Amino acid sequence: MRTRRLVLAVLAALAFVTGASAAPPKDAIVIGLVAEPVTMDPPQITDLNSARVTKRIFEGLVGQELGSYKLVPALARGTSPRTASPTPSSSVRT
Repeated sequence: MRTRRLVLAVLAALAFVTGASAAPPKDAIVIGLVAEPVTMDPPQITDLNSARVTKRIFEGLVGQELGSYKLVPALARGTSPRTASPTPSSSVRT
């Protein structure tokens, strides 16, 4: 019983000490990660932590529909295939 009280007292003291940290600024993005991102350059990403951060910072021309592999416009208003070129064209919303 005495050890249990001691453990609870230590845990309460730790909670009090660690809970007194300053809140982040209102204009900050707070993302819980396991480790630091390796890079912030989207084409160079090789780890999950970098992908989580850059996904919340950058927006691509197309996105992925939830629950499927279908691509849907994100920044682009739409895409249409060109007949003379193998690359599609996109109109971007402004």
